[in-house]
Amino acid sequence: MRLHSAIRRTLIPLAASLALSLAATGMALPADAATPTGYHVAVDRLSAGEGVILLAPNSLLDNPAVPRLGTVAESSPAELDVREPSGRLVARHTLPRGVTAGNFQIQTLDGRPVYTWWQGQTGLGHGSGRYVVADRNFRTLHEFGLPAGASGDIHEFRLLDGGRAAVTSYVPAHTVVGGVQVPVIDSRFYVVDVATGHVDVEWSSLAHVPVSRTVTALAIPGQGLDYFHINSVFPDGHGNYLVSSRNTSALYLVDGRTGGIRWTIGGKASTLKVNPDATFGFQHDAEFTAGGSEIRVFDNDSGAPGTGRPSSILTIRPDFATGRVSLVSRITHPTHITAWAMGNAQQLSDGTVFGGWGTTGHVSAFDSRGQLVYDATLDSGQTTYRAFYYPQGI
Repeated sequence: MRLHSAIRRTLIPLAASLALSLAATGMALPADAATPTGYHVAVDRLSAGEGVILLAPNSLLDNPAVPRLGTVAESSPAELDVREPSGRLVARHTLPRGVTAGNFQIQTLDGRPVYTWWQGQTGLGHGSGRYVVADRNFRTLHEFGLPAGASGDIHEFRLLDGGRAAVTSYVPAHTVVGGVQVPVIDSRFYVVDVATGHVDVEWSSLAHVPVSRTVTALAIPGQGLDYFHINSVFPDGHGNYLVSSRNTSALYLVDGRTGGIRWTIGGKASTLKVNPDATFGFQHDAEFTAGGSEIRVFDNDSGAPGTGRPSSILTIRPDFATGRVSLVSRITHPTHITAWAMGNAQQLSDGTVFGGWGTTGHVSAFDSRGQLVYDATLDSGQTTYRAFYYPQGI
């Protein structure tokens, strides 16, 4: 009963906070849902000056990756946009009404560049659907889902070596907390053969991370406590996987053979001591960089509207000899914006870091010195789960 009371105490203020934040910031749904999503460039000093930016615009309250507390009215058909840095629309793929999409990227499969994305139905903070691989003309090459009992989620779709992909899923389950059986969401990731759909790896948060590690009692109506909220999976090059959990504010290195946790950074049970200037919270998109010696994350540092501090693109260095995690760099937006959900950071070959600022609707890039070299915004009320820039196009 204590857990259910905690959930209610968190859920009700979060709903009120969300409504107030939207009213205060102007992040409301467009009056005309059929109006094409706009893209407004304020700064464009990208060194390449060419290439394409990939976006999957969704209204803030209808984005599958945004924690929501109820349903919203049906929006206009989902779109996948390919734009020049200037903002000019190069290509647009429109999905059937009732189907939403996100995590739109250019990746490599069998030695050639392909478009990839997730598509399906909007859930409450996650999605339920399938994964698509397509050619430059949006002709489907592969489409796959997950085994019975699980459904493909928007948060991760990362192509790996050997024609495989790492993807995520949110599965309703039950567990015992304080002697009481309660409904929870089991965050899972799978490594799947793209061509056959065969599952090579399956990992469950409930099997390896206790519910007590959560830092937010966020309940999803009709599903249970979203105690973990997986949002990225990245290979370490040695058969293991770096997993980011928003709702435990921690990163985990998962053993690719046993599923066990090799180490944890952040949260309530960090196996390494994180220096005060290197802490993070409610983060997204964790990746190894610098040959695996550093980790870059999008540090939301906020779990609900009107809370937390300015978000940042954070790079940290774990030192297993000393047992400490130190700061390498932290980049904040010049306007000190806070993204309380979503966000990503993509490092380019010249050291530029590009990415989306989640719920703020900003898309930005910073050079190797941390200086802003690109900044654009989507129309008010529009967001993109992740944003990517490809200097060579597809």
